[in-house]
Amino acid sequence: MKLLVVENDLDDLFLLQEALTEMAESPYWRTWMRDVKPVFADRLDDSLRLLAENTFDAVLLDLFLPDSTGLHTLLRLRAEAPATPVVVLASAGDEALAISAVREGAQDYLIKSELDCAPLARALRGAVERQRMCESLRRLAFLDPLTSCYNLTGFLALCEHDLAISARLEMSAVLLLVEVASMEFDRSPENARRLNRQHRDTALLEASEILRAVFDRAGAVGRLGRDRFGVVLIDARPPHELLEDLDQAVQHHNRSTVKRCRLQFHAGIARLAAQGYRTLDELIESAEASLCENRRGMPGPMESSASAFAN
Repeated sequence: MKLLVVENDLDDLFLLQEALTEMAESPYWRTWMRDVKPVFADRLDDSLRLLAENTFDAVLLDLFLPDSTGLHTLLRLRAEAPATPVVVLASAGDEALAISAVREGAQDYLIKSELDCAPLARALRGAVERQRMCESLRRLAFLDPLTSCYNLTGFLALCEHDLAISARLEMSAVLLLVEVASMEFDRSPENARRLNRQHRDTALLEASEILRAVFDRAGAVGRLGRDRFGVVLIDARPPHELLEDLDQAVQHHNRSTVKRCRLQFHAGIARLAAQGYRTLDELIESAEASLCENRRGMPGPMESSASAFAN
């Protein structure tokens, strides 16, 4: 198990290291938690950098750090690594805050003064197993069976979550709506509605691969309708740069001799400024208005679309 420990108090770190050493030496706990490899950070910024560069099985997190305090610490960390289980380390007087952290997405909490090998091992094992179960349930309920992107239900749920995070952290958010405007096989352009199912599925798979290659690390991609996709991003670069990245990815795809299908996308975009407020419905409406406005003009391959949520 690769474990990220985010703690700046030296006395608490000493207790943690003792408990981890005891876990490693005990045959009983080793059957639960094999090869625990802790990585230590004493600031939130350092932990975010480590999470961006590495994959961890779990995080032990003190909410009070030199550069962040309270629930804000947890929210920022989960925004960077939402699929990594977090166990909060709390002082005896902060148990109410620790319970609030669990409500905000932490898997469990431990009181530092009660820290020992057994409760630490149980908390870590339980956090990892619960997170795996949650991720499995989410995948079953929220994934599109063809592309493995989020389906409409999953994407809208994720948008609501990300907009709440962006509001709390005062970060910008971007909603990008994309439709597959044309599909070309064997140099013979066809109307998208006349393509047989196998051709259409191939085109949609390749379209989803493009979107995930460009945006998966920074955001989430969903399939919203038959030929339509959405992307939500927090703290993203300016919209025109995102569209340029997508345009370059489409051009690269179409030049490839490996791909079976040449694609054109039409895209529209809506942005929520940092410290701004818009509901998800308002953001969708703005993105759709952008698509419709482009459609009334002279659309290029990266511009217009009809309603992004119509089938």
